[in-house]
Amino acid sequence: MLKINYDAHSSFIEVVIDKLLAANFSVNDSEAVADALESFRPQICLEADCNIFCNKYSHPVTMNNSELIELVVDETISGCLESSNLKRFFDGTDFPTNFTDPSNGLLLMALRTHLVEFFGQVLGCSDGTIGNYNGRNLTEIHKNMPINLATFMEFNQIITDFLATVITNTTDLAFVADYLASLESQICTNCSQPTTTNSPTTTNSPTTTNSPTTTNSPTTTNTPTTTITTTPTITTTPTNTNTNTNTNTPTSTNTPSPSASGVQVLVAFGLLLLSLAF
Repeated sequence: MLKINYDAHSSFIEVVIDKLLAANFSVNDSEAVADALESFRPQICLEADCNIFCNKYSHPVTMNNSELIELVVDETISGCLESSNLKRFFDGTDFPTNFTDPSNGLLLMALRTHLVEFFGQVLGCSDGTIGNYNGRNLTEIHKNMPINLATFMEFNQIITDFLATVITNTTDLAFVADYLASLESQICTNCSQPTTTNSPTTTNSPTTTNSPTTTNSPTTTNTPTTTITTTPTITTTPTNTNTNTNTNTPTSTNTPSPSASGVQVLVAFGLLLLSLAF
């Protein structure tokens, strides 16, 4: 089974068209043949790169990768310059360079080239008509630009609105929209996302991690009222079972409540003394 990728398929069509033009076929007729050959791509071009977004919407004769992405970038820049919210990032208001100044024309072209290279790379362009993107990363480029969520979303909307005029496949449009949205943390320095990631109440959450009432909970660990709470049921509370009447009962031990036998002993003892005296 032949493994035909996008480049091989496109190169074949280009060779055919070149031969037709060399044989004096009209441009229109040559393009009609190219369209017919391109229609067989789903049956012939079966490698993964055949269905990558950029290649899928390019045409080997009428619109190669570079021409497709340049069209998208040009429409995007035009849309930004027409927007009061976005123009300030191009006219020197919120960015050091005024790209609308004719004297900065070369800088505008450099910006355009970088945008084409960036989108060509992320959208999978592979026919060799777009150079590699070697610019700075998005975070570094946009870190000092006051981009908020509204301007970020408006920029993305300009791109997807234009693509919707030439692409009818909603899945492909959603793919581009989702990719653009995924760049929020790198581009949008004043969007809601940073406040969520840094959100001290979430990451540091002192009330949760330190929660003095839970971990130190003095009322639970020291609970003096609980540990001492046998509030001195000092159940010796004068269970001094001092029932002094029983233990000391002095009245019982000292009460010589003269019993009869005791008197008789004394009398006998007295008589004995008298008899000895006499």
